[in-house]
Amino acid sequence: MSKILVYSALASDTGAAVRAKYLAEAIDKSGVSCRLVIPPRRTLPLKLDCWLSLPRYLSTLWRERPKVILGIKSYPNVGLVCLVQKWLGGKSVLDTDDLSYAYSKGFWRRLSKLAQELFLPLADLHTYHRPGLRRYLASKGILKERLYRLEQGVGELFFKSFRPQEINAIKHRLGFKKEKVLVFVGHFDIACDLGELLVILAPVLTSQPKVRLLVVGDGPRRAEYEQLTDELEIAAQVAWSGLVDPDEVPKLVAVADIGLVYYEQRKANFYRSSMKLREYLALAKPVVANDYGELKEWKKYVYQSKTDHESYRRVLKKVLFGRGDDRSTKGREFVSRTAGWQLIGKNFVQEIKKRGWLNE
Repeated sequence: MSKILVYSALASDTGAAVRAKYLAEAIDKSGVSCRLVIPPRRTLPLKLDCWLSLPRYLSTLWRERPKVILGIKSYPNVGLVCLVQKWLGGKSVLDTDDLSYAYSKGFWRRLSKLAQELFLPLADLHTYHRPGLRRYLASKGILKERLYRLEQGVGELFFKSFRPQEINAIKHRLGFKKEKVLVFVGHFDIACDLGELLVILAPVLTSQPKVRLLVVGDGPRRAEYEQLTDELEIAAQVAWSGLVDPDEVPKLVAVADIGLVYYEQRKANFYRSSMKLREYLALAKPVVANDYGELKEWKKYVYQSKTDHESYRRVLKKVLFGRGDDRSTKGREFVSRTAGWQLIGKNFVQEIKKRGWLNE
């Protein structure tokens, strides 16, 4: 039986599930038995995957009886597991990795906010990765001794060096030859800013027929984005990976020349930490990013623009056709020291051991 169960509130095609996967693996490798539990299907309309996961979530908890559960996002399926865990006498940790409700509007925003905040008092420990999220949790009455910073991380495969033969084989499969390749990694849901980025990229792509965009990921908004590429007349220059296993993502990013990150100026994005930015840097890829929210803090390691479209295009063209410097190499060094999931998982295990939660 596992001492720790890691639950993702959202389906396997989301960033929450990827964060949960990497944390579970890192915890297990630290020497504490750990198991990942995620919804058995992709994202469904109205978040039905969350509700359909609940019977399995509760039965797994009842069968395993872990000492600690770690829930990624305080949605009702994870919140109800926390409630039962409390009744069973175990400890619960809730990870707030963004303000998910802030992506919605009107009635759905109010309902989402209520659903996500309802279960916060049940957790024995709250984790976060941005100072703004710490302030948010404190504003909900969470005491500082129940707060722990659990950083955003990078999977170990992103630090791997790929052989030229591997890269060429992937390029051939994608239909790439000698083109310059831009890459965007994401999960195409309400939090995704790919639509805005496509609008920004369209003039660059149409003026540069030898440039390609590789979009890695999937989600409920994919058809919307594909239609947008048709409307912008760039569909022929955009390749879609579809849903891929997280362990396959490093190989796809490795074929690219430049990694792209763009945050629209909206409240929810201010509280995010970019996994893709860290992953690009782990592979020593030059990164073009705007200056909103957390992205501003990476100025030393990325090619940074303002948030307006023209500024982003100017910086991208400079990186595409100019001579770069060593900032991506320095970024890789920084990420390898600070953002590996193995380090993050080890530190988390030390924290819960210090609290006495894994004692026999």
